[in-house]
Amino acid sequence: MTQFVDQSIQKIMEEIYQTNFAEDNVDLSIQEMGQLNYTIGKKLRMTFVDTFQDIDVNEWRTIAMNNGATGVCVRVNTSTGNIDLNIEYKGSGSKLNNKWIIRSVSLVTAAWSWYQLHQMTPDKYPIFF
Repeated sequence: MTQFVDQSIQKIMEEIYQTNFAEDNVDLSIQEMGQLNYTIGKKLRMTFVDTFQDIDVNEWRTIAMNNGATGVCVRVNTSTGNIDLNIEYKGSGSKLNNKWIIRSVSLVTAAWSWYQLHQMTPDKYPIFF
């Protein structure tokens, strides 16, 4: 997964440098700041940003999503002129498996509980076949 994330981040940086936003901010620098603590992903910091608009933020999100990201969080620090992009990658396959495991265990627990109640009072808790 880390190799995929590294390649994706490099492509995202390259594509951002090719946008109109980069042309409008000729001194733009994009640096990789490191791993995200709360999920799989990386933080990018854009420095020397003079101007940007909402359309630019939407374009960054689109670029990230097209390169495999599942989420982008944008934080702007107006006093320093830095823009931080937290680019997130979530392993949806493992979460899907976890959901099915939890649902299966819940269903088995409910069935076992019903069976135990049926053993104590069969009239009140009938088993339907």
